[in-house]
Amino acid sequence: MANQSQAMWQKFVQGLNASSAGKGLDPATFMAVSGLSNADWEVMNVTGLPASANAPAVGTVVVAALEKWANTMPAWAPAYAPSALNFYDQYQAFLYALQLKGGNAALQQIADGYAVNVGKAQRTLSADSTKLYSDWGTFNTAQSSAPVEVQKTFQQWYSDSGWAETLDADQSQLAAQITKFNQALAAVGGPDYKTISGAQAAVALSNSAGNGLKGLDGNLYPAYSITSGLNDWYVSALQTLSDGASPAIDMTFTLDDSNSTSLETSKYLDISGGASYSAFLWGGSASASYSQSEGAQDYTSLVEGMTMTYTAQAAQLFTITPGPWFKSSMLSDFCDQISPNSALANKPLFGKDGVLNQRAGQILVVLKPSVTLTSSKASIEKLYTQMQQNSSSSVSVGGFCWSAQANHAQGASKFTSDVTMSADGTSVTITDNTNSPKVLGIVPISLGTPAA
Repeated sequence: MANQSQAMWQKFVQGLNASSAGKGLDPATFMAVSGLSNADWEVMNVTGLPASANAPAVGTVVVAALEKWANTMPAWAPAYAPSALNFYDQYQAFLYALQLKGGNAALQQIADGYAVNVGKAQRTLSADSTKLYSDWGTFNTAQSSAPVEVQKTFQQWYSDSGWAETLDADQSQLAAQITKFNQALAAVGGPDYKTISGAQAAVALSNSAGNGLKGLDGNLYPAYSITSGLNDWYVSALQTLSDGASPAIDMTFTLDDSNSTSLETSKYLDISGGASYSAFLWGGSASASYSQSEGAQDYTSLVEGMTMTYTAQAAQLFTITPGPWFKSSMLSDFCDQISPNSALANKPLFGKDGVLNQRAGQILVVLKPSVTLTSSKASIEKLYTQMQQNSSSSVSVGGFCWSAQANHAQGASKFTSDVTMSADGTSVTITDNTNSPKVLGIVPISLGTPAA
């Protein structure tokens, strides 16, 4: 049912494009987040309860969450999934892989050797930083059932866990390798030295340069900004809810393959590689991370011919901008100067398999998403039963971005409160009953010019 799946996808993105928040979205490039993921890069009061005395102010940037969305490079896939790469590391590796024209070739090889060591040290630091916050999340979830007075703050846990010593060692190793590389590169010389060394200096995170954000652990992370303000939008979105305003997104279409001859294919869809538009559709999955498509069961056939209505009370397209450590002109001006002795030698830079193929450019966020599927009583009963059987893990509407379980911390499935059948049995409605804004999809930005 490739045409049906593709038609459903195109109709959905075109419907988003018709809303004020989704103007410019393209079925060929938009990546839906398959599952329910919280927009969480700023502190927000999503419960309405008074904040604790030591809680950060609403609107404060949550650095770890910001890095998760902004710095993680999207995988080259039809639906959004985080790759194992982060943009800062890949861009830094590119800068340290450049060959100086007109310099001393023998000394360039020495510099290349130090550059490889810089890359290894940076990747170690990034991996440990990611693992740090993963471990904290696991610990904090485990201690949540204990009395508040005995729970540890992040800083207490960080000091006791050994992570402080690990990251200090990582930082020292990186600084040492950068110093050795800089000394070797200065000896190479050549007309490009000033430009390339200047870009390498800019990518080194420092308080004085304003290119880093300080995390809870006190270390610097590559600076990004996401505009406009998430909490400011959230407050205004809640106001539309209390005012009884109409949903910002309200679209209805039939889940079939009508008009399939004019469909636009996603640039990330590789039929020969086994990908299909079913990744956009709905199914059950035990995953509760960024994407719930991995391991999901595809129930496209159950919804064929049904009418689907998708609504969201509020929606906003946020723009991600890297800090001053990133100079886009370096990619276009020096992409043909990769040293044959560098870590990036003979590796594609751009396109599907490129090490610098794309970064997250925009994030579409919605509040109170809801999906209603309408059909005959027999079809709806079959659909509802299948959904209920999968509710112990999650029920997701893939590209339509809903799940019965937003994260592991919620515990048991919320199926019965979030999924309802109409009194006459001809429709089923799936609703996000939380007040947390959800990421609906990502718009990536392609880097460089892929080879023809």
